[in-house]
Amino acid sequence: MHGHSTCQSGIKVNPRNRWPKRVLAVGEKNDPNIRVCETSTLEFSSLAYITLSHCWGHFVPTQLLIENCSGFLQGIETDNLPSTFKDAVEVTKKLEIGYLWIDSLCIIQNSPEDWANESSKMDSNL
Repeated sequence: MHGHSTCQSGIKVNPRNRWPKRVLAVGEKNDPNIRVCETSTLEFSSLAYITLSHCWGHFVPTQLLIENCSGFLQGIETDNLPSTFKDAVEVTKKLEIGYLWIDSLCIIQNSPEDWANESSKMDSNL
């Protein structure tokens, strides 16, 4: 995105009080893994990230659950993700944005409390 001021002007940057609790750190260009990142650990005053909004349909994608949350903080192999998610990770990297937000991977799906807290911020994510 270097030298693309018109592209950069379309990137939404959220102030800290509107950050989602979690985003996906996509890593470097050739990194095969992503990881869930708690935004409270980031040392930025604003956060730029891309959002993937998708319809699950009959297929339930890879999900963040109470049971796998600590593992997802360590890393998620992109090979294990649906193609829509892989494509979103690839686009995020190509745009040189460090973070991506996907509801099924950033909101704990089997936690009503997390859904209530995080869904109230979804309008800021889009």
